[in-house]
Amino acid sequence: MKSLLDLKPANAHPPASAVRPWLDWRWQIRWGLLLAYTGLLTLVSLAPAEKFPVIPVLLPQQDKAIHFLLYGTLVWLARWALAAHWMVRPAFLVVVTGAIAYGGLMEVLQGVLVNYHRQFEFGDIVANSLGALCFWWISRWIFVPLPPVDPLVAVPQDRST
Repeated sequence: MKSLLDLKPANAHPPASAVRPWLDWRWQIRWGLLLAYTGLLTLVSLAPAEKFPVIPVLLPQQDKAIHFLLYGTLVWLARWALAAHWMVRPAFLVVVTGAIAYGGLMEVLQGVLVNYHRQFEFGDIVANSLGALCFWWISRWIFVPLPPVDPLVAVPQDRST
């Protein structure tokens, strides 16, 4: 049974993190990691090929497997970042379509930047898209929106025990 101390007044304000999610430290960490990963992915996608060491080929189509994992991770991080705020529901069209469009843009820019010894490959776009779709599908069972945190509001304790 709840005591009078556990009841909130009818005019109680929502927590600050519910109104302004960027004040929630979880939101800041998750979005910071997503932005850092996106910047790193852009750098790796558009850097000259000579800057990277030659990787021995262990699998046929190893390049496509790397694209699959890189863009799957991008979707995973985007879904994780959106789940940091309880009011935001990750939208399939925004996250997956955004990752696919971003991958397509990187491939087009590689085709345009011919003096960097990079080239446009449709197979890379397919691998990016499959990675984004697969990781979205897997992550839908993992990421559950977190409840808001407000340091000024105490969490009611279960006093039934």
